[in-house]
Amino acid sequence: SAYCSDSSGTYKLSSITAPVQGSGSPGSASTWKLSIDDTSSGHKQAITGFGAAVTDATVTSFNTLSSSTLQQLLNELMTSDGANFSLMRHTIGASDLSGDPVYTYDDNGNEADPSLSGFGLGDRGTAMAEMLATMKSLQSDLKVLGSPWSAPGWMKLNGVIDGNATDNNLNDGYLTSGGTGSTGYSSAFAQYFVKYIQAYEALGATVDAITIQNEPLNSQSGYPTMYVYDYESAQLIQKYIGPALADAGLSTEIWAFDHNTGKYPILDNP
Repeated sequence: SAYCSDSSGTYKLSSITAPVQGSGSPGSASTWKLSIDDTSSGHKQAITGFGAAVTDATVTSFNTLSSSTLQQLLNELMTSDGANFSLMRHTIGASDLSGDPVYTYDDNGNEADPSLSGFGLGDRGTAMAEMLATMKSLQSDLKVLGSPWSAPGWMKLNGVIDGNATDNNLNDGYLTSGGTGSTGYSSAFAQYFVKYIQAYEALGATVDAITIQNEPLNSQSGYPTMYVYDYESAQLIQKYIGPALADAGLSTEIWAFDHNTGKYPILDNP
């Protein structure tokens, strides 16, 4: 069986004629042209799941619904009565789909907080975790992937979450010392992920995987971003974030290079 949705709204998870061998005859729709090698040599990638993004806008919109309407919507998204989503990607802190003020889980008045004593999910982070926990309760196989749009401002060379694309990098020593000497806030950045995962777990939202930065080659001032080089990302994961998760007894996976299709790592300055 096959289902289809399209941007025009003509199809909305609609049942359609499944692909057939050869060119097919779909009438006015696009012609099926498929060649499937279902042998072991033809297997290229495993698909973890299908789903959508949960942003602050998602949570705010969903929470304006009545409890019965919200339950109906979540059933249609998360169960076999509807889309049966199995993968949801959510924002760790503010994104371009968040209202003002922008935030992370340890802003601390933008004062340095390497011990993360000021860490807290806040109202929006808590609401996000609770929504994901509800989704998990409806879909036992749901995998949750978390991605930050920016580290806390005090961890960055420019000292801000957004509003300045100059030196929009993590203060981890890779730019200021060529990757040697000072490690800046590398350890604090790693512990930030540990605390976030633990806080979500405490609210019933197990985080199955993280990426360390959304669109790491995107640096602009209009909303939270942070530029992370490919070699920098590799060293942060290998030397800091991976060990920090392991030391905390967390089995959360780390997925690398969270960017748009067609983008690839570069070593030159942006």
